[in-house]
Amino acid sequence: MLSVDRARRIRDLNDEINKLIREKGHWEKRIVELGGPDYAKNAPKVQDSQGFEIQGATGKGSGYR
Repeated sequence: MLSVDRARRIRDLNDEINKLIREKGHWEKRIVELGGPDYAKNAPKVQDSQGFEIQGATGKGSGYR
């Protein structure tokens, strides 16, 4: 079992990563608004363990709406 400090550190790192991913999305949207390339359009698709594309995958785990 993870210690409380270690679990807290993991959550903090995850929060920081999520913040940076959100910021990246905002910048990608702004680039498109300014007439630049749409990087999200060319992003890799979510695949299962056999390499098949998962339709409607959001990248969020179960429980997200």
